Amino acid sequence: FGLMAAAPQLGDVMDFGFSCVTQTQFPNTPTDITAEVVSVSNNAVIFEDTLSRGAFTAAEYDDIALNFDNVIIGTDTLYFGAPSDVPGDIAPGQVVILYSQGVNQMTEDYTNGFIAGFFCPLDLGFSGGNDAKMFYLLVPDPTGDLTPGADGGLLTKTNVLRLTDNTVAHELQHLINSQNHPNPLGMDVGINEGLSHLAEEVVGHATAQIA
Repeated sequence: FGLMAAAPQLGDVMDFGFSCVTQTQFPNTPTDITAEVVSVSNNAVIFEDTLSRGAFTAAEYDDIALNFDNVIIGTDTLYFGAPSDVPGDIAPGQVVILYSQGVNQMTEDYTNGFIAGFFCPLDLGFSGGNDAKMFYLLVPDPTGDLTPGADGGLLTKTNVLRLTDNTVAHELQHLINSQNHPNPLGMDVGINEGLSHLAEEVVGHATAQIA
């Protein structure tokens, strides 16, 4: 996948591989995604899958980026360390947040839980990745058409927005841990997940203090 000549700007369109997701494990998912930049802040570049256009309004995406700048990245960095650029980074100094219906399609049966987002270590400069500090989030699905087993009304925009800060904090910790751990592939899964749940907690407390 080609790199952009300059840091992503509002309205830029780029192709991404759907890293770490295989059609054997998740048969309904795409192999790649075309996405447009819908918000840019000091610390974040938010992309929206072109198949998911209008998932949020421009103002809602800007609010997500603002929360990332004002609360999430500072809190996660304080507790877990800072993310760092990778070779050929498509967004130097910024974290890429990609909203895609492909994440919705990873859920096998909503009644047993759903996948709100994920991080792929391959994206951090490894073969098969996107050369970016990034992670992937689901989009609203009020009709249940995108998420296997979901009924209409469960993944409304309001509900997904309510999950967003927690999910971003969670996945950012995975990204930071993967960069700072001496053996990223050998990390204890339970500890790593525990740290990401801690990230949700400390970001929640930080948000409450600002509100």
